Amino acid sequence: MTQRTADARREIAAATSREGVNDRFRRVARSFGFTAYAIGFLPDSSIPGADSRAQQPFLLLDWPMPWLELYARQGFAADDVVVAQAAKTSTPFTWTEVRARFPGASARIFAAASEFGWNDGFVVPVHDPRALPGERFAVASLAAPELTRFDPAARRAVAALALTAFAQARALSQRSPDERRAELSERERQAVSLVAEGFSDAEIGDILSISKATAHFHVENAKRRLGAKTRAQTVAIALVRGLL
Repeated sequence: MTQRTADARREIAAATSREGVNDRFRRVARSFGFTAYAIGFLPDSSIPGADSRAQQPFLLLDWPMPWLELYARQGFAADDVVVAQAAKTSTPFTWTEVRARFPGASARIFAAASEFGWNDGFVVPVHDPRALPGERFAVASLAAPELTRFDPAARRAVAALALTAFAQARALSQRSPDERRAELSERERQAVSLVAEGFSDAEIGDILSISKATAHFHVENAKRRLGAKTRAQTVAIALVRGLL
């Protein structure tokens, strides 16, 4: 490990808040050419048998909100080969590598990412057998316009820095899953979960055995509580905070 990487790891590990970890990791990520990233626990839908009650939100996040809204609105989570692969391996990989291994997989996601200026990325799976249920599978996912100088030394450095950032952010995360879920009532959470699946207010009402107006009320109330401007943004924020 180079002295530069060792110093950066010490700086990240010395952060006293998740915001501090995020700021420090953002600087080093930028130095390697990455312009966006997310570090946290994988969605339950990607992990057979995971306990949704223990699901955590992203620990560190530097994705633009329009991308999170699009990801939620298009239901990309159900078709994300990067997420699926990260749940199955402990070896870091690039988007280019996973696309070569699974030709045509998640084509619409990669096309959408390209429109945001991300043509490649690097994924660092985090598998901890000592973790609590719902915390065993995590990932650091970084996006870049391209990775032309991403040699083995750079891969090792970014993986080490991402794991350090994950560990420190996790250690600094003090709110319990129950406290996080309390940001929405159970009915609001149910309604937003159904919005995430593409159901209308009328369909949500039928599923939950409530009126269309009541379903709309719960969705709008969740939107207000989360400070969202649209239904898609409500879903994105809820996903980020681990509320669904």
